[in-house]
Amino acid sequence: MRNTIPFLLIISFIPFLFLNSCRKDHKSDTPTPPVAHSPGNFVATIDGKSWAPSFYQADYLFRWHQLYIEAYDSTYHFTIGVNIDSNFVKQYLLQSNGDNEASLIEKNVATYYSGHDVLDAGGSFELTKFDTAKSLISGNLHFVGYSSDKSKRIEFSTEITDIPYRFHLDMYNGNAATCTVIGTKTTQWHSKDIFTRITCQVDNLKRSLEVQVSTDLDLYFYETRDRYIDFRIPLEKGTGLSQVYPQLTPYNDCGNRIVTSYYNLENYYYYPTAGSLNITYLDTAQKMLKAEFNITYRDTVKNNIIQITNGQINLNTWTNNF
Repeated sequence: MRNTIPFLLIISFIPFLFLNSCRKDHKSDTPTPPVAHSPGNFVATIDGKSWAPSFYQADYLFRWHQLYIEAYDSTYHFTIGVNIDSNFVKQYLLQSNGDNEASLIEKNVATYYSGHDVLDAGGSFELTKFDTAKSLISGNLHFVGYSSDKSKRIEFSTEITDIPYRFHLDMYNGNAATCTVIGTKTTQWHSKDIFTRITCQVDNLKRSLEVQVSTDLDLYFYETRDRYIDFRIPLEKGTGLSQVYPQLTPYNDCGNRIVTSYYNLENYYYYPTAGSLNITYLDTAQKMLKAEFNITYRDTVKNNIIQITNGQINLNTWTNNF
């Protein structure tokens, strides 16, 4: 996993600290302060009103095949994370519970997410130019986003022209996960952004591994992960099939040597009502794990259901720190 190093401190967004939770080393870079005119052009509308951010930039992580763009001023902070494939120039979907995600923070109002489980949430990002010689990108983006409680909606569009991107060679540890998410829509979710740690220990022998399957946007920009599946796995159980319990009292006590889980969907929590985790390979000395999972999650407020099927986790390493 990547080291936790601050990437950017925006004066007007002090509460929103960027971090690299076991992620990209370049977050130690300290960018120049916002200026009146960044290179290239960024033209946007928010609910039909023009927005001209004071600062914008992009980052491309070569080994991760991930592209990030951000723009902000004293009122709004826009971010997007996209998993880029070998074609580069193409249209990338922003879907509910999907791979790629955009968000917009409206200061003192709400944070809006393209990946929320709402029928019209999402959109697309069309990458129209990826100039590796000059390190410039261009493209068009449109998405509908919702606040965490789904009470607020926003529509965001932008056209970017010749924005410079920074090229990074951060190492990728190979951890990955995939699953099918069935909510208001059915989406295939692929993640390379896996947060791991040993979260508790009993009698110096029994240890539990926490695994969070996250979106690339979460682990790149934010101190807290806004969309992820969390598992707590007692490692002494070894390989085999286990029932999954909700990560709630009384099941979340470290002394209960059971597998627990929850799904944090844009800071809105869903807990298992049924499901299983099948560990097919485990090597605690080499810190390697392979597992399959199928779980039905329900939120405790509105009883909405999200089903996650055909889940696969493949870990090549994990961290030992609590």
